[in-house]
Amino acid sequence: MGMRCNSGAVRLRRPVWRSRAAIILTLLILPACAQQGEEAPDVSPEQEGAPDTVTETIEAALERVTDDWMKIPGVEGTGIGLCDDRPCIKVFVSRPASELDPPLPEEVGGHPVKLEPTGTFRATDTTNVAGD
Repeated sequence: MGMRCNSGAVRLRRPVWRSRAAIILTLLILPACAQQGEEAPDVSPEQEGAPDTVTETIEAALERVTDDWMKIPGVEGTGIGLCDDRPCIKVFVSRPASELDPPLPEEVGGHPVKLEPTGTFRATDTTNVAGD
C-alpha cells in the first residue's frame, strides 16, 4: 500500500490543447517578426564595444582572455568580482596600468575590466607550517 502526501497546495493545469495552440501560434508569428527586422541597425565603432552591450557570459569572457593576459609581465591573476554592484573582470597586477604592455582593455564581452594593485603573488610551502 503506497502512501500519499497531501500538502494542501492547489495545482491548476492548463488544458493540453491550450499549450499546443500557444506553441503553434508562436511558431507561425516568429518567422514574420524575424523578416521585419532583417536589416541591422547602424552601430558606430564607439558603440560596438559599449559596456552595456553584453556579448558573452562573464565566465566565457574571462576564460577567453586569461591565458593571454597571464603572459603579460605585471599581471598576477584574474577573477570575477563586483564593481559598482555589477559583475566585472578583476585583473590583479603588480605594476601600474601604464607599465602593462600591451595595455588591457576597459571591457571584454561587454563586462567592465578593473585593475586591482596587489603586488607580486608568490607560492608558499604549506607543508612545514608550525602547529602541525
